[in-house]
Amino acid sequence: MCLGFFLLQVALGTYVESPARGTERKKLKDTSVCLHVFLGFFLLQVDQRLTRRIQQSITNDSIMKEKEIEKEQAASKKKSVYPLPLLFISTWLCLMPAFLSDNLDEIDNIDVNGVNIVYQVKGNERDKPVILLHGNSGEHDHLSVLVNQLDSAGYLVYALDSRGQGANAPVDEYHYIDMAEDLAEFIDKMNIEKPAIFGWSDGGNIALQMEVLHPGTAGLIITAGANIFPEGVKADFWEEFKKELEKDTIPPLTKMMLLEPQMTAEDMQKIQCPALITIGEFDLIDEDHTRMIAENIPQGQMLIVPGEDHGSFVYKSPKIGEVILNYFKEQKY
Repeated sequence: MCLGFFLLQVALGTYVESPARGTERKKLKDTSVCLHVFLGFFLLQVDQRLTRRIQQSITNDSIMKEKEIEKEQAASKKKSVYPLPLLFISTWLCLMPAFLSDNLDEIDNIDVNGVNIVYQVKGNERDKPVILLHGNSGEHDHLSVLVNQLDSAGYLVYALDSRGQGANAPVDEYHYIDMAEDLAEFIDKMNIEKPAIFGWSDGGNIALQMEVLHPGTAGLIITAGANIFPEGVKADFWEEFKKELEKDTIPPLTKMMLLEPQMTAEDMQKIQCPALITIGEFDLIDEDHTRMIAENIPQGQMLIVPGEDHGSFVYKSPKIGEVILNYFKEQKY
């Protein structure tokens, strides 16, 4: 019977840890708490009843046998039988925290807008959410240092592979608006409320585009090296980029970067959440362009990171994490 209870307990643990998202996962955990409390109470009752039976058996034996034999049998029974229920209770108490843990560290995927999106989630479900978006042709692992920084600081981190990139299957065409809609649907399907969103390069473009299309979705936005139209890069870079447009064959992701996004200063005024717009001192994004973005967002700020280029303070670097955590502290997020 005790073995049955143990197997039931393991099954409950497996059930709770099965993939579930948002409110579904919370419901499963609430149900599991009730089941584990009931199971613990039941095992305590079994322990008490079994103990009384053992004691009664020992008393009956003492009438029929001499005291010396009685002591030996009692000792034998206590060693072989009595610890058994206690073993299951102690095991249950040890395993229950793991079954009910809110800590996540996994790679998962979800269908949004008809495409599969792979993402990493790390942190405690009860903590404030942060979504991370990589740059053009990148993957979520490029932000691995930042993921660990934010997790250690007490945030629930989602690092996405954007449409057709990273571990996702390629698509025929790439557009920032499609990726922005993917992000909005991801937030909706995962039941994430007012997340902070960090986007590097293309990821920053996606974050800004999403909030323009769906105002009020983000709680905070931080970008590094974002531009709201192609000419937002420095003049010498733009001249080189235009040469790519003259080629007969242009890689789809490069083509997107050369022709998009197409947002305006007026679009930036639709973004009502606080936003920190950053670039490196030697970034390929034009400083005046970055300032224009920040100044047109009602709660926008601009930051130039000294001594850094377009990706040196982001790609597997702790520097952007320090910038983000300082901004979170300032915004009380």
